[in-house]
Amino acid sequence: MADKRYLKTVFWFIGPSCSGKSHYSELLSQNFQLYCAHLDCAYTTSPDILPNQTPDYKSLLNVDLDVFFIDGILPFIYNQDMITVKNLLGDARIVYVIVNPGYDQYQTNYMIRKASAPSTTILAKEKYETEIFKYKTFAKKYIKIN
Repeated sequence: MADKRYLKTVFWFIGPSCSGKSHYSELLSQNFQLYCAHLDCAYTTSPDILPNQTPDYKSLLNVDLDVFFIDGILPFIYNQDMITVKNLLGDARIVYVIVNPGYDQYQTNYMIRKASAPSTTILAKEKYETEIFKYKTFAKKYIKIN
């Protein structure tokens, strides 16, 4: 009999803000009829605005499924959040999916997001490329979506 802890797989979509993480995780979630957790929704408002709030990762990740999707970058910004998320995922195999559109597409995505979230800021091309490199370095092994 196979060991159950190795059967759980989480596809974690990562990349800079406005790269399309939520778009792709939702698209695949709908196509495969699998659960998707948006980690950046664990906070009621930006941690920069309310720094002492406790993110609710537990309710987002309290699922008994063998395969599901997550997206979000706050755990890459706040170390304690990464520790919490990794603890909640336990022995699940994490497959990182780096969403890396070309810079022109990133700018288009940014303009779409800016309409609904005016505080969103765009990354200069060098900073965008540095962010992508940071995720690649962290993940080591990953799937890439352009």
